[in-house]
Amino acid sequence: MTQSMDLHTLFHMYPPLPLLTRCPIPLALPVVVLPGYSATSALTPGVDAAAACPESSYRAGEADYAGAAVPCTLCPAGMRMLPNTIAATSEDACLAPPGFGYDEVARRAAICGLGSFNPGWNREACVACGGGSISTDDVGSTSADDCVLPPGHGTARAGDGSLSGGACPANTYGRGNPTYGLVDVECTKCLDNTHTAGTGMTSGAACLVSGSRRE
Repeated sequence: MTQSMDLHTLFHMYPPLPLLTRCPIPLALPVVVLPGYSATSALTPGVDAAAACPESSYRAGEADYAGAAVPCTLCPAGMRMLPNTIAATSEDACLAPPGFGYDEVARRAAICGLGSFNPGWNREACVACGGGSISTDDVGSTSADDCVLPPGHGTARAGDGSLSGGACPANTYGRGNPTYGLVDVECTKCLDNTHTAGTGMTSGAACLVSGSRRE
């Protein structure tokens, strides 16, 4: 190419590119709601902000925002999150609170029944206090310390370490007050030549001399 080449010749040798190729029209970028956040309908992107999912709710995965609401999901029935937990991104953050047990099949939590407990903030079933007469004073217990053996009862421990309670047999007696906690409680035998009138006695005074009766 020489210096004498004019503009007309250059135009024909190097024609201008088509408009769309020379200056592509930018496509609108998708608006995404991040995991753990929700959006109400008709938000203005770049002006209105998404809101963190409140305690005991979550939202998993990103979601394209096209003007419709993008809500958070509440924890399953009976389940909660640890206090002050926000912007959760998975149902795994939903836990059984104290006094509730988790049901893996139903994927929900329910209050622990009589004779069971759960310290909570986990995904575990309620734990049975033991067998027989060992129970709790109420539903929703949170500790083994809530397990109670009635007066006049003793315990036996199985090979797996579990306890079972039952009324003290004839000619023995148990404690006069309820016993709390999963502890071994023995029934005390009456003195020789004394007996009880039945089972479940709560004091040595129930042991009578043979041939005598209590008025």
